[in-house]
Parts: sequence; structure tokens; C-alpha cells
Amino acid sequence: MIESISGKLIDVRENRVLIEQEGIVFSLAAPRTDGWITGETGRVYTYLHWNADKGPTLYGFTNISERQAFLLLLDCPKIGPQIAITVLSQLTPDQFFNYITSQNESGLSSIKGVDAKKAEQIIYTLKNKVGKLISEGSLLSDTGSGESALAVHWQHLQDALTSLNYSKQEISDALKYLSEKHAGESPEINTLLRSALGFLSQGK
Repeated sequence: MIESISGKLIDVRENRVLIEQEGIVFSLAAPRTDGWITGETGRVYTYLHWNADKGPTLYGFTNISERQAFLLLLDCPKIGPQIAITVLSQLTPDQFFNYITSQNESGLSSIKGVDAKKAEQIIYTLKNKVGKLISEGSLLSDTGSGESALAVHWQHLQDALTSLNYSKQEISDALKYLSEKHAGESPEINTLLRSALGFLSQGK
């Protein structure tokens, strides 16, 4: 596998990057090209995808976190590279991980190319995988900003509610309620936990 390519960026477009390394020009499909400037030297993290009909396609990413999110999306049934690229062209990896851990179906389905059914499927497939990556400390952040920390908060909230013996359905309902209540906010874990317990107590 080609891990990354470092060279001169000879053409940067909306969804494609051309990078030259030792006389060889690589053309890479990319979800976003923010920060890449034609003529400068840069590093592109890569993934080589093989399609039986179209052959190989090389994808390029601005950082390892973006590639990690892309590969997780490919793990979802009926989610191919084009949909994965579309999602990551509209969300940063941290925002995407936050949607998964908070089980925010409405937020994910608002992304162009992702309907409600696809959003539900993506979250169902990835919520445990992303949760495990967070628990292991293997989930990478693209910026180190609040979005990444918020994804960790949502996972810690799920762990706390599980330890209190709430069922998976109760936890899922609470997360859906909280993702709507705190949409656009960056609540601390204590705030999330209080809100979750208040919501769940109403159903008792």
C-alpha cells in the first residue's frame, strides 16, 4: 500500500490533487484540498482502492485522521468511496466522529448524499467501532480541537450510562434526545450526564 506521497503540488482542484514525485505525477481524488497550494511541496496521505470494473483509484487526504474516517465509512455496507468522499467534503473527521458517537442521525442525514436510511446504517455500523477506538486511544484528531474532545465526551457518557445498567435502547434514546437538545453546542461531560439522567428519569 502507498502510505503517503511527498512532492510538489502541480495542480490543486476542488476534489483532485496532482502531485509530482521524482518525475512521476500522481493524480489523487480528494474530499477537500484546504491548505494545499499549487507550486508548494506537501505530503498527501493515500489509500489505493480497487474496483473490478474501473480498476485502481488513488485517494488523497490532508491528514491521517481524514483517511481513518474514510476507511471507517468504507466498512459500512453499500457505502462506497464516492459517498465517503462526499461526506468528508462536508464534514471534518472530528465532526464526523462526533456525529457517530452522539448517534446524531438528523445531523448526518443533513449531509448532501446521505439520506436518513444511510445515516442510520452508518451510525449503526460504526458506533461500536468508533467507541472502541476512543477507548483504546486510537481515534485520531485532525485538529486537536473541541470537536474531537466532544466525541470522547459522548463515548464517556455511553460508558457511564451502561455502568448504571441502562439498556442499549434507553441509551440510544437519550443520545438522540441530547444530540438535538445540544445541537451546535460543546457541552461538558457532566452537563451531558445530568441531561441524560433527567431525560431517562422521565421514562421511569
